[in-house]
Amino acid sequence: MSVRTPATPLVRRGLRRDLFSLVRAPFAGATAPFYLDPAREELSALAEGFLQRRGFAFVRGATGCGKTRFLHHVCTRPDDRAVQVAYIPFGMFKDGDLLRAACRQFNLEPPFRKSALMRTIQEHAVSLGEAVNPILVIDEVQLMSQDTLDALRLLTNHRFEAANLFTVFLAGGDDFLHRLHLRRNEPLRQRIGACWQLEPFDREHTARYIRHHLKHAGAEHDVFDDQALSRIFDDSRGVPRLINTLATAALEAASTAGDAQVTSAHLDQAAKTLLQRQEASPRDPQPL
Repeated sequence: MSVRTPATPLVRRGLRRDLFSLVRAPFAGATAPFYLDPAREELSALAEGFLQRRGFAFVRGATGCGKTRFLHHVCTRPDDRAVQVAYIPFGMFKDGDLLRAACRQFNLEPPFRKSALMRTIQEHAVSLGEAVNPILVIDEVQLMSQDTLDALRLLTNHRFEAANLFTVFLAGGDDFLHRLHLRRNEPLRQRIGACWQLEPFDREHTARYIRHHLKHAGAEHDVFDDQALSRIFDDSRGVPRLINTLATAALEAASTAGDAQVTSAHLDQAAKTLLQRQEASPRDPQPL
């Protein structure tokens, strides 16, 4: 049943936080702790264990499933050992540009030559010893050129070291799996010690995810009715980014109507302003 508040004399567009008892906008950036369904909780534990031994790991998943947020959660968890994280968000960097970006992320002055860049980063990792774990997070890795991919692999070679100097998290789409099976990338594929896949939420955890974000935004009542929650799962197929988009648009539609609870009618109104996904997601290739 829709809960209505007294009409306001002015037409107010956008999200009305007063209607929903919100102190901040939900579904916006890292405003709430990362939501862990059972699958993500298990992967998080595996990733935290992987940090202890370092090396390469690949986090795969469809667009919008939260790979970047997942790795941010893993890399910022409290631990006995300190970490230094270099996050490279753009996989289309040239090899020299990627190394310069890594230098800056590690607060190092980047030299001009590529060989000097690589040596600077390697020597920095050596200087940290075992007490500090240098982590490279490379996003959208499926877009990376072959030369840049080769440079990333060579970066982890240093003085015939038996132990891994870095933890390297590669995040991207399933296209990257096909590249790993090319003969040229066999040395890199053999180095990847873990491959994890982030799946969309199921119906139950789509609803819990929405309530989680609303609770941390200050909501004190059930903002979405059960039918609306189920409808969002049907329309988003449990993909977190699409859930965020649909839920935010529905909140704005309810705001415009002056309603303090979101219903399927508000989702109908919101759908008019959103691009509809008409193609099913592609099949996942075989895992490594």
